[in-house]
Amino acid sequence: HAKITFMKKIKFIYFDLGGVLIDHISSLKKIALELNISEEETINLFQKYGDDIDRGTLSWENFEDIFYKKLNPQYKLKSSLHESFVENFIIIQKTHDFINEIKEKIDIGILSNNSGEIFDMIQSKKIIPDINYKSIVISAKIDVIKPEKEIYDYAIDQISFNPNEVLFIDDKEENVNAARSFGWNSIVFDTQKPAESVDRIKEYLADNS
Repeated sequence: HAKITFMKKIKFIYFDLGGVLIDHISSLKKIALELNISEEETINLFQKYGDDIDRGTLSWENFEDIFYKKLNPQYKLKSSLHESFVENFIIIQKTHDFINEIKEKIDIGILSNNSGEIFDMIQSKKIIPDINYKSIVISAKIDVIKPEKEIYDYAIDQISFNPNEVLFIDDKEENVNAARSFGWNSIVFDTQKPAESVDRIKEYLADNS
C-alpha cells in the first residue's frame, strides 16, 4: 500500500562561515607560528573573547590590545590583527564547490557569529562564493549571537520560508541543537571531514526535496 509521507521540503539553506566555509582555526595557528607564541593560548584567547567580538560589544581594536598584552609576543604582526586573521583564512573548497553547484536550484543565506569588519573583509576579498545570497545575518550587526533564539528568529524574518523549510549548516553542536529546537532542519558540519559533511548535506537534500 502507498506510504503517506509528510516530507519537509527544504527551500532555503543557511550556512555558517567559520568551520563551514572557512577554516579560521588554521589562521590562528599561522598567526601563533608567525609571532612565535603558543598556538593553544592564541586559540583560547580568541575563544574567550569571541562572543564579545561577535556580539559587537568588544571592538577588534580593543581586542588587539588585549591580544598583545596577554600573549606578549616579541614583535607585532605587519597588519592589524583582524586583517592578519582574514588574510590567513583557508577556504573549505568542498563547501564552496557545493554552493556553486546548488546556487541555481535553492536559495542560500549566511548565518554567522561574526563582526562586521571581518565579514566586510571576507566579502571584499571574495573569500566566500561570490553568489547572490538571499539573506546575510551577521551577529555583531544585530547584537545577538547563536545559539540565542533571537538570531534564529531574525534569520527567519529575513526570508519568506518557515523554519521547517530551512536547512542550517554549522560546525557547532550547540548551534545546530538550538536551530532544531526552533523547528529548523540542521546538520553538524565536521571541519576536518568536509567531503563527508557535504555528502551528508546532499543526502539530506535528496531525502527532503
